[in-house]
Amino acid sequence: MQRRVVLSAILCTVLLVAVSSCSRDSHVSEPALEFADAADVGAIRDSLDRISSSLSHFVESGKVPNLLTLVARSGKIIHWEALGYREIESADPLEKDDIFRIYSMTKPITAAATMILVERGQVRLDEPVSTYLPGFDPKRVLTQSGSYEQAERSITIRDLLRHTSGLTYGDEGGSIVDSLYAVSGIFDAPDLSSFADSLLALPLAVQPGTVFNYGVSYGVLGLAIETVSGMPFPEFLRSELFQPLGMDDTSFVLGPEKRQRLVSRYLYSDSLSVTADPDNESNGSLQVDNFPYGGGGLYSTPSDFLRFCQMILNQGELDGVRVMSEESIQEMSRDQLPAGAPLIEAGPGHGNVYGYGLGFATLLDAEATPEADYNGVIRWAGLANTYFWIDPEAELVAMVWTQLDPFFVHDFVTPFQELVYSSLE
Repeated sequence: MQRRVVLSAILCTVLLVAVSSCSRDSHVSEPALEFADAADVGAIRDSLDRISSSLSHFVESGKVPNLLTLVARSGKIIHWEALGYREIESADPLEKDDIFRIYSMTKPITAAATMILVERGQVRLDEPVSTYLPGFDPKRVLTQSGSYEQAERSITIRDLLRHTSGLTYGDEGGSIVDSLYAVSGIFDAPDLSSFADSLLALPLAVQPGTVFNYGVSYGVLGLAIETVSGMPFPEFLRSELFQPLGMDDTSFVLGPEKRQRLVSRYLYSDSLSVTADPDNESNGSLQVDNFPYGGGGLYSTPSDFLRFCQMILNQGELDGVRVMSEESIQEMSRDQLPAGAPLIEAGPGHGNVYGYGLGFATLLDAEATPEADYNGVIRWAGLANTYFWIDPEAELVAMVWTQLDPFFVHDFVTPFQELVYSSLE
């Protein structure tokens, strides 16, 4: 992995000693970003040290198999801890840069890739998707009353990015269309093209461009990126984002050499303890889906994803390498929901105080959230309970990850966020 990290000689020595002492850390040659003393970036070390002690009960009580917490401010890591086990059965401890399934945290990456094509003039946000994918123009809308309507307009690229396409997931909202998706087998498609074709057989849940409706839009974006760029979708991500940002451990398919670093996935059972997921990819195929799904198929590490987040916080640049324009970052970060559309709940217990940009929820009413934060915070999460947020005003990136289903079965996010903000001077 390319690194442009500048560390003092003392810090380098300490890190090298620490790395050499870890049995499974031979893959870590240098930290992803520079470390700093908390006080140097306006944070309180004692408060940061309380993160692990305060959250450890989630692991010790068997509620979660592990927790990975990371905080960076002003481009420097000030907290990075791993609690619990990568695999409970073998008592293999979680390590700081193990590999996680990030599921819907794939979406901001797909959004960034789309915006790169927008910058180049190859894609226009308000053009119909059918401009780039001929024939992809769903026309039927199935209302909750059970009647069909004609779509009032075509789905645009912006609709896909902000989830106003009318496409759904099958487990969102309980609509009639959701029930049709649930039995459709769309994720059994052998490739992206077949996946998009399977969506044409299903009605839309809402009129395009009207309201936020979480769904499979980012899978269609992956095919659009592939078609417009002339490159396989994974290769486009690799060449335009992963390689420039040094994200060497982020991919749709995990090779055999990295299997020992994959964190096992668990289910929270009726017995109030975690049990191994029978569909755990570490025991079978390491590909999340049959095709590179832009809405949730990536594996990544905390350091890789931090580099992506820091690029977003830096308005498109990292380590002197610009991968996106400031204008693209601003477009992704601002609320894009249609006028009059309801806001969304992106933080546990926060209520509908978030708008949605292009790949991120964006906080519009910080006064309504339970912990300290600022308007303009952007965030999202992944199905197996991986969470992150980026706070431009505080120059902050923070994340807390585990690998556990179902989503938000335990709220460790709120106390983590409270601890993070209480550490800021």
